[in-house]
Amino acid sequence: MEINCIICSDLFCQSSEIVVNQCGHIFHHTCLLQWIERSKTCPQCRTRATEKSIYKVFFNFLNTDHIVDNVGTLQAKLDGANFKLKLNQKEIKELIVKCDLREAQNIELRELVSELESKIRSLESGVNGLKEQVSFYRNKAKETERLQSEVMTLKSSLRDVEKVQTAIHGTRSEVTEILRNETSIEALALLSATLKKTLIDLEQKNTILLSKVRHTQNDTSKYKRECRTLETTNAELKQNLSDSKKIWDEEKRYLKQKIEELNERLNERKDKSPKPMDSSLQRILTESPAPLPRRRVKLESDGLEMKGSPTVEETVMNIMDSDSPYLQTKPSYGSIFGAKYTTKIGQKKSIFKTTPQEVVPSKPTTSHTVYTGLGGQVNEDYFKFPVKKSSPVGLKRHKSSSSVSTTKFRKLTALPSTKKITDFITAD
Repeated sequence: MEINCIICSDLFCQSSEIVVNQCGHIFHHTCLLQWIERSKTCPQCRTRATEKSIYKVFFNFLNTDHIVDNVGTLQAKLDGANFKLKLNQKEIKELIVKCDLREAQNIELRELVSELESKIRSLESGVNGLKEQVSFYRNKAKETERLQSEVMTLKSSLRDVEKVQTAIHGTRSEVTEILRNETSIEALALLSATLKKTLIDLEQKNTILLSKVRHTQNDTSKYKRECRTLETTNAELKQNLSDSKKIWDEEKRYLKQKIEELNERLNERKDKSPKPMDSSLQRILTESPAPLPRRRVKLESDGLEMKGSPTVEETVMNIMDSDSPYLQTKPSYGSIFGAKYTTKIGQKKSIFKTTPQEVVPSKPTTSHTVYTGLGGQVNEDYFKFPVKKSSPVGLKRHKSSSSVSTTKFRKLTALPSTKKITDFITAD
């Protein structure tokens, strides 16, 4: 009889591995396994099929080519095979039911196992947490023991420090009591070393304080001497100031008197011919570095003559307002007016000079002596120049020697601290 596999369509031979499903269909073992991997059903009837539900089948192939069976025998054999097949199918169904029950039990057991595994994991995590707590508390216990030992050490050190403080700042009876009750050699050595060091420090501080006291006393005496010196200097300066004020008052009165005398003399000589003194005075004004608006110089047609000359008071004001640093204030007063004025510097001092200088009394000059305008006097012949003839074409204004350039004028400007004579005259 020829039987083939429905999957591969090959005939079953004696060497083939033949398996049967629980539904009764026969296949090659390799073909059915490959089919089950894709679909867990029977390829022919579509019933459920798994690796556990298949069974191997072994056929005894006989060489019956020469035997020819009749129809009755074959029918009997077929009926017997069908009966056995039905029995096998019934048994297979019972086994399938049992297998389903076992599978359900397996599922329940697997769920139980998963629950137990989750419980085990939670318990293990709890155990790990407890282990960590145990290790933490052990570390805390070790830290506590260490701190307790440190506290004991600090307490002993504190007692030693208290004893040292009592020995340093306490009374004699307290120190005696400490030495009597103390039995530790180390504590006694510490007390003695501390007392010795404190004694040395106190001696050093005492030495430093004594040196500071000596320095302070020396500084105090020095400052007292300086204070007395300054008081003496202050008194001398006050006396010098009062003497200088008196001198200035006398000088101002003298200058005013001389100005009045010069004004009277000038008024008397207005209608007379000019004298060498007047020409010298005009020359002083021309050569003076006084401001140009105050010089009243006019040119006439017949020559360079000076008319409308300023008065003596204006001349003096021009000289006094001059900013030339070459005009000395005090020595030029008497030499300009020919004054007889002396000051005893040995008795009176001026605050403008560091060393006293004697002023030689000035003598009245003759009419042949003229003043240079710079605080000195020379002979009148020194200023005589050859007379130039006037040009017939017309008047030509020549640049006067008294006109100073701006650059030279700046160089001749006096310092701001230099006082002018008008400051003393107008003070009254």
